[in-house]
Amino acid sequence: MSTRSGHSLAAAVAVVLGAVPAWAAPLQSWDKKIDDADARFVVLSDFDGDAVLDRETQLVWHRAPGGNLLRTFSGAFNSCFATVIGNRLDWRVPSMAELSSLIDRTQQNPPLPKGHPFDVSALTRDVWSSTTVPGTDPEQAFHQDMRNDGFLGNSVKDNELEVWCVRGGGGADGE
Repeated sequence: MSTRSGHSLAAAVAVVLGAVPAWAAPLQSWDKKIDDADARFVVLSDFDGDAVLDRETQLVWHRAPGGNLLRTFSGAFNSCFATVIGNRLDWRVPSMAELSSLIDRTQQNPPLPKGHPFDVSALTRDVWSSTTVPGTDPEQAFHQDMRNDGFLGNSVKDNELEVWCVRGGGGADGE
């Protein structure tokens, strides 16, 4: 085993055991599926416990989205842009692929991996993605059911849905 691999393994074990903050471990799992929710998701104390790192995608999610804050498509972008979680800005609307990465088709109510740390109980409607549906008139965007079965749908951008803000990754692909 090379020194570099040894350090990576040691850092990962330390994070799992809570010995170091999540930011201290290398994030090299983008090419792996992590089935164990305890290994996949880390509640970030540096964000006052209000954010969750997904080690599989390297994205940071708001831990408790919702609250009946309905927004149009453009309103969702404004809402995430103004969001402060853990005293941090730079939140955005996730893409369709990013939202779908949270879905576990074997689970329902909510359709998230068993043992996930999210509180989606305040969600009352589907969640906007930043992904526009090509060739629709009037323009539509994809949205995801994060409460029941994980259904992926699309809606006119003037409709009001909820938003689940994310941080990190490649950025928005919509509007």
